[in-house]
Amino acid sequence: MSFEFFVNNIFALNFEKFTSGEYINKTARFLEGHSKTCRVSARDHFKSTSFYAHYMWELLRYAHVEFDREYHYFSFQVDMAGYHIGKLKDLIKLNPYYTTLIDKKVTAEGVLKYQWEGSPAYFTLKPHGMMSFKRGLHCNGGIYVDDPFQDPANKLDPKIIERVNTIMKTQIMDIPIKGAFVHIAGTAQTNNDFFFDKKFLKRFEVRVLPAVVDYKEKKVLWPEHMDYEELMARKEERGEKIFNQEFMCRPVYSADGFFTEDQLLEMMFDIPNYPFNKERDPKDRDIIGGWDLGKKRHPAHFAVFEVPDDPDDEWIQIHSKFFENVDHTKQLEYIEECIENFQIDYIYYDNTRGELEVLEERGELPDELIPVVLSLKKKSALATEWEKKRTNAKIKLINDEKQRMSILAVTNDLQAIESPQGHGDAFWSTSLSLNYLIQPKISVN
Repeated sequence: MSFEFFVNNIFALNFEKFTSGEYINKTARFLEGHSKTCRVSARDHFKSTSFYAHYMWELLRYAHVEFDREYHYFSFQVDMAGYHIGKLKDLIKLNPYYTTLIDKKVTAEGVLKYQWEGSPAYFTLKPHGMMSFKRGLHCNGGIYVDDPFQDPANKLDPKIIERVNTIMKTQIMDIPIKGAFVHIAGTAQTNNDFFFDKKFLKRFEVRVLPAVVDYKEKKVLWPEHMDYEELMARKEERGEKIFNQEFMCRPVYSADGFFTEDQLLEMMFDIPNYPFNKERDPKDRDIIGGWDLGKKRHPAHFAVFEVPDDPDDEWIQIHSKFFENVDHTKQLEYIEECIENFQIDYIYYDNTRGELEVLEERGELPDELIPVVLSLKKKSALATEWEKKRTNAKIKLINDEKQRMSILAVTNDLQAIESPQGHGDAFWSTSLSLNYLIQPKISVN
């Protein structure tokens, strides 16, 4: 029996009206298909409830085993983990498929211990706080980690964040033995959460699931449960900062973004992303690009704009490309093809770390590529040019969700928040393009 079938046909019996949908089905398939998962997801969007369903599914699918199965449930505070287990206990008690399941801890608070009638095996689930559990635990079933950073009184304390990160990496990950699962779900608190540590999550399947998928299209994650109008009502009630954190999977530090979401949406239009391998009809306009190479562990981004005769007039983006785990040589091959097909005049690239200096010294870079060192002074100058373009409504960007999230990751002090979406790469590639407005022009040979 698949987890998806279980959720929609057995777990659903616990509710007078169970709200399913493709999001629920995808979540069920995701949890069943991977033993290590991490979801950064919107509030009230089937995070804890999916764990309740998963444990109940575990009880049924292993009903005939003859050996004990042990599980653990972690939240930031042990009281919250106990609360979740209490809700789970009520669900099991009321579901008709569990009438022959014997509760061996009827009076125990926050601890589950069950035995199927006629079976020798026990199923246990114990609650724990992230910083208060006993060391040396092990289990053969699996562990659930539910909102490990959720503590309103201390959520911005760097010491607490670092302690949770350390405990997660050095202790909790040692609890499940071979074959046991680890399922993590929560709301992003800060950019230092382990949710955004790519090295730690290398062997996990990770999903970042904001409630609003596309503002312009009014497309949402779980429309059967919370449509666009309801989400916008909650945004108005809570304010943009809280809404972005709790429903849009955005760390609180990103609320101090260089552009607000509304400002960025005003710049985004349904412009086609022109194919890199297709020749573009020549126009009597300059074609300008910006290339943010990114560090080795960050994505890179390449942006291309069509610029009018008067560069202070409207710029239109014609191409956007993210490179993930692509070395600089392969990126360069892609960009060289774009230069030829788009007839690009200038491409300003980030030379802060000098990744392409060897190629430049050998004369192996196209003449159209112009190096730029992104000092703080240069960053400020480029950001100012972009702000002028926005204020005067003289820039149009391709309406792409990944590009949008990447741009929003840059803060007012021009620092980029690292997240699964990248490191502000699209912000810097666009900014580099705007260098055309302030750097003396270099003739192309």
